[in-house]
Amino acid sequence: MIRKLLRGISVLIIILGACVCMYPRISLMYGIYERNAVIREFEQETKTYREQDQIQQLDSEEGEETDLKKSLDRLYQDLWSYNQRIWQEKQSGLKDAFSYEDSCFELKEYGLQENVIGVLWIPRMEVELPLYLGATKDNMKKGAAILGQTSMPLGGNNTNTVIAAHRGGGSTPMFRNIQLLQIGDKIQVTTPFDTLIYRVSEIQIILPNEIDKILIEPEEDLVTLLTCHPYTKNTHRYMVKAVRSFEEEASREEDLQEAAQSREETSEELTPVADELLEAAGIHYSETQILLEKYGTLVGAAILLYICISGIAGFIKSKRKRER
Repeated sequence: MIRKLLRGISVLIIILGACVCMYPRISLMYGIYERNAVIREFEQETKTYREQDQIQQLDSEEGEETDLKKSLDRLYQDLWSYNQRIWQEKQSGLKDAFSYEDSCFELKEYGLQENVIGVLWIPRMEVELPLYLGATKDNMKKGAAILGQTSMPLGGNNTNTVIAAHRGGGSTPMFRNIQLLQIGDKIQVTTPFDTLIYRVSEIQIILPNEIDKILIEPEEDLVTLLTCHPYTKNTHRYMVKAVRSFEEEASREEDLQEAAQSREETSEELTPVADELLEAAGIHYSETQILLEKYGTLVGAAILLYICISGIAGFIKSKRKRER
C-alpha cells in the first residue's frame, strides 16, 4: 500500500514538475497567438484601403467598404492635423510621464474595431506587436503604444513617432532584447494608410525625465523606440532612434534573412551597443537578468524535480532495506 502511494506521489511530482517547466513556454505561445490574432484582423480589415491611393475611390459595390474608406479618410486627415498642431505648438503638452498616456482618438469611432492603429515589425528582434495610441497600462499590456503628444505614424517632415513597450511580460518578450539592435537595422510600421520603413540611426541610454531626447526634430521623419533599462532595475530608458528609408517593402522571410546576415557580419566586429553605453553611464548591465528569466525557471524546476525524485528513491530504498 505504501509503495503504491509513493509511486502515485512520484508520478504527481513528475507531472507537476513538467507543468512548471512547460508553463513559461505555453504562456509565451498563447500570448503570441493572441497578439497575432489582433494583428491579422487589423491587416485584413485595412488591406484594401492600404492598397489604394488615398485620393482614389474604392471600386466596390459593398456599402461597408465604402463606409470604412470614408472613416479612414477622415481618420487620416484628423491624424495629419494633429501632427501639424503638436509641431506648431512645439509639443507643449509633453510635460511629464502622464502626458504619454494621452490619446485624442478613439479608433473604434473610425471603424477600427480592435482600436489598433498599426503593426510594429522589428526583424532583428523577431518581434511583431500591435500598435496602440497612448501608453496606458491596458495598452502596454496588449502590445506597443505610441506616446501621447508625439507624432502619429504617417511619416513626413517634422515628425517623430515615439513607440514604447515593456521590457517583457508574462506572455511575450516585447522589447526585452532591444539591446540586439544595431545602427542600420530595420524598423517597420504598417498603418491603415501605408507601410513605413525606418533604419536605426542612433542608440542612447537616457533618464526618464529627459523629454528633450524624444522631441520632434526639424525636417526629420523619425521613429523612436523607448523602453525601461536596465532590465528589472528600470532606472533609465533605452532609446533607439530611426530615420525614414524610402525602400520597397520586403517579405518577412527576406527581412529575417537580412537580420541573420547582419548578425553574422557584426558578431565578431561589434560588442553589444548596450555594453558600451552602460559602461559609460556607470550602470551594471542586465544581460544576466534576461538570461535568468529565459532559462532560470526551467533550470530551477529541473533541479527541484531531481531533488524530489532522488529523495523519494532514497526513501524507498531505505524502506526496502528495513523490511529485509
